[in-house]
Amino acid sequence: MKPIFQSIGSVLALAMSVSTMETHAQSPGSLDLRFQPSAFSVLKEYEGGGAIRIVGLRSDERVIIEGLFSHADGKPRGGIAQLNADGTLDPGFNPAISILSTTRLSVKGVRPPMTALTATEGLFVTALWNPTDWSESDVVQLMPDGSLADFRVRSPLIWSASSFWERIIFAQSDGRLLVGAPVAYGKTHGLYDVSRFDGQGYLDFSFNLRLQWELCCADIASVYALMEIAAQPDGKLLIYGPNIRAINGVTWNNLARINADGSLDTSFRLPAGWQAPGEFLSRYAFHVLPDGKVLAGGLRNTQRAYYPLVRLHSDGSIDRAFKAGSSLGKVDAMAVQPDGRIVVATGESGDDGSPHSSRRILRLHPDGSKDTQFGQATATTGSPGFEVINSIALQPDGKILVAGSFTSINGIRRPGIARLHGDPPPAFAFASVTREPSGSVRFIIPTRPGGPYILDGSTDLQSWLPIRTNSATDLTLEFKDANAVNFTQRFYRARLVNP
Repeated sequence: MKPIFQSIGSVLALAMSVSTMETHAQSPGSLDLRFQPSAFSVLKEYEGGGAIRIVGLRSDERVIIEGLFSHADGKPRGGIAQLNADGTLDPGFNPAISILSTTRLSVKGVRPPMTALTATEGLFVTALWNPTDWSESDVVQLMPDGSLADFRVRSPLIWSASSFWERIIFAQSDGRLLVGAPVAYGKTHGLYDVSRFDGQGYLDFSFNLRLQWELCCADIASVYALMEIAAQPDGKLLIYGPNIRAINGVTWNNLARINADGSLDTSFRLPAGWQAPGEFLSRYAFHVLPDGKVLAGGLRNTQRAYYPLVRLHSDGSIDRAFKAGSSLGKVDAMAVQPDGRIVVATGESGDDGSPHSSRRILRLHPDGSKDTQFGQATATTGSPGFEVINSIALQPDGKILVAGSFTSINGIRRPGIARLHGDPPPAFAFASVTREPSGSVRFIIPTRPGGPYILDGSTDLQSWLPIRTNSATDLTLEFKDANAVNFTQRFYRARLVNP
């Protein structure tokens, strides 16, 4: 690569970059053939409900997943598994419990998350200790190797057979845990409580959230009052449930914002006549942006017009500057890159959530326009359902993990989880080299978030010594050599080191 020479006073800096990152000849959006996932065995009792969901990425890029699979690569896993960075099963993670039950499943289709990766990388799961005695069901924590941690939750929630599958678990960044479950219900309506527990499993009495739900159809069991939770940077929560009719006794939309104590945040509300779709068996994708705005995967207005992806202001009003266009169908999952571009799993134009056998994976610019540099990937399943893709996660290196019930990506077999290529690394050269009045030399390089970068120094271009190591959290990274004043001539290079 071409070096950049800059003379700064008595110091001559050779701005040269060296990277150990692999060459990215693949185009963004293409299937990463190096990611070869394990084979999963789905229990036949769950029919089309065997979709895989990405729980999270560990710091070493291993992937935690949950799903209605009994085995992975022939080894018992009970619905929870950990994959290595190349997609193969991590044999060092052997879960001590199973989240599966062969005794019942309320409905065919998706269900709320029952597993959540915590800030300390422990794994919270809902465990069926005894399928014949539901009072023994509990929330437990697994260690990184899958063994049980010294953690246990005993809560006032009703752990009954009829409510087990309707629970949701959400781990906050501060280590506290939200657990929701129905507490009272009839054939068409009922109550749903969300409780919060500290890192030791003790109930937090300062948090109170009760939802009132009403079913869309009288012949459907009382399930899924709450399906999605997202956290804002300020500690508030965004929640969605297809059947929510009231929050803490106040009639409200089924997409709402909750204060840190569980009270309803009335400063956020959808415009009159607008509502998040209430499809019973369909996930609802939304994402809280750093500026407080919200990307919402589908809204209807009073004219029943369907908008597959909208951006909301922090008060819930529609941001008219965001135009996702008419080329999108229902958005089932999304992830937002550090540069603001949006990866979405969507149907064809006009699709509003009816059963389907394929989904497209696209990328949009921050204003909602289509990113034509991102090749469209198509995920296909042999059993049309509502969860061809239900989870998207971004790796620090920019690659994209997708999970669901698909059996192939672009015609290549993949068992419900796959990885796509992201953008190639940014041009690796010093963006600027400046000398400060103190004599220090300051460098700025373009980076990819997550990678560790090392600045080296040399006086003869042969012997190099590390000066500083920094981890990138944004698209640029700054280095400073405070000892540059002690050299009449010094050369520099930056290195990106793979984990």
